Order: sequence, then C-alpha cells, then structure tokens
Amino acid sequence: DLIAGNENWLVHRVLAYAKRQQYTKYTFTLAEALRAAIVGMSDTLFKALTMYAAPPELTPDEDYSKDPLALFGKIEAQRHRARGVPLSMFLGFMKYFRQSYIDLISVSDLPPDYQSWSVHFVNRVYDRVELGFIAEWAEASRDSLVEELQTANRVLSCEKTKYMTILESLANPVFILNENNDIEYMNHAALLLFHESSNPGTYIYSARPDDNAVHWLKPLLEAFLTQPAQETLFETSLTTRDGEKHFEAQLKRMLDVSGKFTGVVVTLSDISARKMVENQLKTSLYSMNQIIEFLPDPTFVIDNTGRVTAWNRAVAELTGVSADEMIGKGDYEYAIPFYGERRPVLIDMALFGDESCVDRYLSITRLENGVLLSQSFHPLLKGGVFLSGTARVLYDTDGNPAGAIESVRDITQQKLAEKSLRESQRQLAQIIEFLPDATMVINAQGQIIAWNRAISDLTGVKATDIMGRGNYEYAIPFYGYPRPVMIDLVINHDEQVAGQYLYVKKEGDRLVSETYLEDFRGRGRTWLWNTAAPLYDDQGKIIGAIEAIRDITSLKLVEEERFELEKKLYQSQKLDSLGIMAGGIAHNFNNLLQVILGNLELTLMELPSYSPSRSSLQRAYEAAERAARISGQMLAYTGHKMFIPAELDINELVKGNIVVQKSMTSPGISLRLDLADMLPSILGDENQISQVIGNLTTNAVESIGNGPGEIRISTSLQDCNSEYLQANLLEEQAVPGLYVCLEVSDTGCGMAPDTVERLFEPFFTTKFTGRGLGLAAVYGIMTAHKGAVMVQTEIDAGTSIRALFPVTEEALHAFRERLSTAEAHGAAESLRSKGLVLVVDDEEWIRDLTVKRL
Repeated sequence: DLIAGNENWLVHRVLAYAKRQQYTKYTFTLAEALRAAIVGMSDTLFKALTMYAAPPELTPDEDYSKDPLALFGKIEAQRHRARGVPLSMFLGFMKYFRQSYIDLISVSDLPPDYQSWSVHFVNRVYDRVELGFIAEWAEASRDSLVEELQTANRVLSCEKTKYMTILESLANPVFILNENNDIEYMNHAALLLFHESSNPGTYIYSARPDDNAVHWLKPLLEAFLTQPAQETLFETSLTTRDGEKHFEAQLKRMLDVSGKFTGVVVTLSDISARKMVENQLKTSLYSMNQIIEFLPDPTFVIDNTGRVTAWNRAVAELTGVSADEMIGKGDYEYAIPFYGERRPVLIDMALFGDESCVDRYLSITRLENGVLLSQSFHPLLKGGVFLSGTARVLYDTDGNPAGAIESVRDITQQKLAEKSLRESQRQLAQIIEFLPDATMVINAQGQIIAWNRAISDLTGVKATDIMGRGNYEYAIPFYGYPRPVMIDLVINHDEQVAGQYLYVKKEGDRLVSETYLEDFRGRGRTWLWNTAAPLYDDQGKIIGAIEAIRDITSLKLVEEERFELEKKLYQSQKLDSLGIMAGGIAHNFNNLLQVILGNLELTLMELPSYSPSRSSLQRAYEAAERAARISGQMLAYTGHKMFIPAELDINELVKGNIVVQKSMTSPGISLRLDLADMLPSILGDENQISQVIGNLTTNAVESIGNGPGEIRISTSLQDCNSEYLQANLLEEQAVPGLYVCLEVSDTGCGMAPDTVERLFEPFFTTKFTGRGLGLAAVYGIMTAHKGAVMVQTEIDAGTSIRALFPVTEEALHAFRERLSTAEAHGAAESLRSKGLVLVVDDEEWIRDLTVKRL
C-alpha cells in the first residue's frame, strides 16, 4: 500500500537523484518516462511479496535465469542495451532507483522493525533484478551488441524521418529556432506563408527563404525570452503571400535532457476566420442591445454568472434604477427594485433551475421550448402592480447556456386584459415598423400582415396597398411577377426556388440568402441580403413567417472595387519583376554588344574592301546593331537607359521620323501630319523620344497591315486636370498641368480590352514577327520623362495612342517670349568648339575602345 500510494513521490525522487548525479545528460527527464520504470519495478516488488514471506536471500546454487524476479532485469537489459546504454551507466542509475524506495520506507510512519525488514526485502529484490540484468548483458556477444546498436540507429533514423514527415504534414505553420534565434527549420505550411512551394520538404532539401520574410519573429522572441515563462500564447497579424491574416502564435522553449535551453518552437494557428466572426459578433451584440433597448417591455439580461448585461430603458423607468446603476451587478441585485430584497427570480429559475422562488409567484408556466411565463404582484412598484413575466435561457453557438433574458409587463387591470393584448400587438408592430431592415410578415395563409416603413422605401409599395394580399404578390416589387420567396421557403422548402438565389444557408430554423437583381427599380445592379424565419404560437405550431431584407449593393461594389485594385497591384508587381529582370540582362548585354560592335567597326575600317571576309563581318555588324537596338528597348522599358535631357521641338522630331517611316510603309497606307503651329519645347532625351514616335508609328503600321488605311500623327498643347489624367496607363500618375501631346491614330484592327491590359508588358505581342518590346520601351521612356500615355481603341475601328510630355516652367517662359529657333541653334553651335573629351564608363574595355575610336 505504501508503494502503490506514493507512485508520484517515487517518480520525483528518482528524477531528483538523476539531476543531482547528472544522469539527465543521457536519459529522459520526462516524468512519464520514469513512471514506466517505477511501475515495472513496483510490480516486481509486489510479485516478490506474493512469492516470499521473508526477504529472498541469494544462494550460490540458484539459477537466476529462471528467477521470475530477475526476469524484469533481463527485459530491462534488452531495452536499454538496444538504446545504447552501457552496463555501468544503467547499474549506477539503478542504485538510485533502489535508494528512492529505501527513502520512501524511511520517511514513512511504519514501525522501526518493519522499516528495517522492508529495506532488507527491497535490497534483496533489487539484487535479484540486477543479477538478471548482468546475466543478460554477459550472455550477449560483441556482434550481437553491434547489431543491436545498428538496429537502434536505424530505428532512430526512421523515427526522425517519421517526425519530420509529421511536421511537414501539419496544417499549422511551425518554426524551430536555435538558442541564437536563428531559424533551423520551418515546415511546409510555414514556408507557404511567404513563398511559393509545391512540395513538402522544400526547406530541408531545397532553397531556403530570405530571413527578411520572418523578420517579424525577432521582436516577439526577444520579448518572450526576457520572461521566465516556458511558453506563451498571443495573437498577431502578418502580411503573408495571400495578404493580411490574423494568427494565434504559441512560443515554447525547447530544453535538452539536462534542462538546458536549446531554442524556441513557434506554432501559428490561422484565426482570420475567427477574427471575422468576432467582429461580426460584436456588431450582432451591439444590434441586439439596441433592439433590447428599444423593446417596449421592461427587459433585462444576465450572463451565466448572474451578472446584469442589459437593462433597458423600459425597466429603468419601471423600477427607477438606471442602467448605469445596474449593469455589471450580480448577487440578485436586480431583484431589489422588484421585491426589496436579494432573492432568486424568474430569470434565475430559467437559467439555473432554482425553484426556491416558485412560492413567491401567483403562477409559473413552463412552455415546451423552455420559456417560463409568470404572474406576480409587486407592492413596491407604483403603489402595487401586477406583472406578467417571460424568461428564457440564451445559448451560445455550441448550445451551451450563456445567460438568460426576462421581460415583464404590467397586467394590473384584468378588466383591460383585451385592451392590453391589442396594445402589445401594436407595440410589436411598432418594433417591426422601426426596424432598420426592410421587413414583412405573413400569416399561415400566406397573406401579408406586416409591411414596415423600410420595405416600403425599398420597394416603393405602401403598406396600405399590400396588407392582406396573398398569392405571392409580395414578390412582384422585387421580381416583377408572383413567385415563392424566402419567407415561403421557411414554411415549405422548395429546392427549385432555393436555386434561384445566390446561396441559401440554414441556421437553425432560420434561412439566410443573397439575391442579385440585374436592374431593380431602375437603379441598376442590386444585391439584397435576406433572412427569414417561421413564427410559432405557444404550442410550437407555425402560424406565419417573417423576412428581413437588406440592400448590400454598396458593400458588393466595394468588394468588386477591391478585387480590381488587387488585380492592378498584381499586374504592377508582375511588370516590376519583369523590368528588374530585363534591366539586368539588357545592361550587361549592352556592354558586351558595345565591345562587339566597336571591334567589328574597327576591323571593317582596317579590312580592304576586296577582302572576302568583309561581307560576313558586315552582316555580323548589322546583327549586332539590331541586338543593340533590342537591348536599348529593354533598357528604355526599365528606365535604366542613359537619359540626356535637352530642350526639344516635338514637331521637328516628328518630321525627322516621318521620312524614315514613309520608306518602310506599304503603298496602301497613307501618313498624314497634323502638327500645331507653335508649341513649347519639351525637356527630354532626343533619341528616346524619337524612339517613342517611331515605335508608336510602327505599331500603327502593323495594326493596318497591308492596307489600305491611314495613320494620322498630330501634336497639340493640352491643359490636363487630375480627372483627365485618370486615364493614364502608366503606374506613376502624372501631375496636373500643361502637356505637349503627341497622338498617333490609325484605322487598323483595334484591340480587345484584355490586349490593352497587357499592352506594355515586355515580350507580349500579337504579331507573329514581333518581339513585344516596342510599346514596353514606350512605357519605360514615358515613365522616365514623367509623362502619361492614354489609349482609345475598338475592335475593327482603329486605335489612338496619346503620349503626353510635361512642359517645364522654363520652357513655358521661353514659349511665351517666342525665342527664335535660329538664336537657339546659334547658341548651340557656339558650344561646339575644340576642347578635351572625357570618356567615362564602368567597364575598362569599353573606355579603351571609345578612346581608340576617337
């Protein structure tokens, strides 16, 4: 009995010896692991007590291999040897198991003689167990020991693989950090929070994410590790690959077998849905409190601890006790205004089943749905009044009692009972009338008996025109014809009718749905939220139904707008990524091409005209020049191309480019110029703006194909406000002000909306021979020039693309003073005098080549 009743004492005693003698370096410190050994040894002692009346002494001729007590030692020898535990370590640790039993006997209240006998008995049983252990160990050969160790290692490896598989399969993200707060491991769910990863094990066997992805962990870890707690739990919000989410984070210290800190395990649980429900619950509670506040009957609510959580205006007026004085009070405080003392009342009988108050009431009736009805007399209220009371339990979503509600009503004058009933019905109608949601009620015959002001405003149908109507006429204002609606489904469910809604969800006996109307009362697209529930009499029989309708169009439109914004953000991020990649490739590729072009040019200069190799080198030079142009387009798209700003006349640039374009345009296409007589100069890079003119014109030519067709190139000066600039397709929005406008229009095939969305993507083209870099270069050049690009297009009706260049204050001033082109040209020519040339480049071989060419 002493041993059986002190199992926990023995476990903690052995654990104390293990820590003191440092055995915890090599064995478990878990109490349950030691408990298994204690139970096994205790069972052996119990068996010995049934076998021997006295301590089982040792004899020289005894065969301990057949001793049932030594059998426990043999089994333990096999188990510990398989784990790689040496004989000396096990025997040493066993001494402290033995000592723990002896300590237990020593601190017990057993008589001294019996204590001595018990200690002797325990020693002899332990001697036999140790002999069995030694005998088993001695019989094992070296080969078998090696084989056992190898088997143990394989088992250990399999166990490790098993646990890693379990971790990788967990739905919750798990992070394991070492003592330096460095991440040693994160499972597949954790990796998916911030990076794309299709297969479990990515973190172990493949590339690992940047530490910046989990920078949010560091301040949490630092705060946690300054506290003595072994684990903590808190909520946090994180920006994941799928957007902002809420998580419950659990941080727990990892200790080795000696109790030394080795790191932290962080487990995340996604509570985004719960947070959303909590917010909805707050809204629901607020709405419920408002409804209770405006209920005509004195009403109060208590929680499951008996504290008042709601005390409406009506009960405050009845009792003279305000809500501020009563909210939060318990200990039957709510009974004092009614009875002058603290005592259980009807609401306590409903919630706690306390029937000690039954004798204080004139009558109490319990309905089948658990609602309690009562009548009582209260001499302290207004000189004495009779009250009827109603109380019922309030349940949470799991069906557990969360509190109770009680409403009372003055029924003093019995002769006015019928009048009081009509008044109650009128008050209920008022509640429905002033409900913010459009609400209607039908009776068992399907006739409208309530049609509140909100539904009149929603449908345009007055209550006087619809009251008493049946045959589904209440559906006409919504759908244009009589048909069953939600209010009918709660009485007679029809899957065909339910299928006409966006969705129908059942919540108890209540139905919730959403409706989409293409054009409701000329207001365009409309979404309606509907909820309906049956109405019961006091016998539980359905006597009608009620439906509330809410216009949620604005919410749906906001959701659509948010979706479009997210779509644009994704497109912008995709273009940025392509730009970074293209810029990196083009920069290095361009440097290499400069060397190739330079050396080819020098070789052609030095090579005789009659050389047979000259034509091959010339073709190589032309191909390299074409590659350089492609590289330049890529650099233009990314904004990394060298920008040499100058005051430019857009009309002169157009005229210069049109000569080249006419030579490359098929005869069936006409090019027409419509240039403004006088325009301010623009600040920009001449080559890049010429490239914009050329690329837009080329795009127009390709849109027309072999013709016939017309391309119109026009220039103008425009004063653009913010509303006009909303049509800008560049990511960076332009600043309102004066702009020089270059417009290229064609009568070609036009573009579909999905093509316009991808118009400026690098490498996107609808032409078989296109590279998809022309308009991408326009995007980059116009972005670098702080301009704007606008597109108007229609399938088979042509395309018009406007490129807007901002006018600087200096250019505007010069424009107003009408400086002559000749003076500007003369000033420019005067600068072209003899002098020194400074060659600057980050590549030495490009600098050498340039000097050589100069």
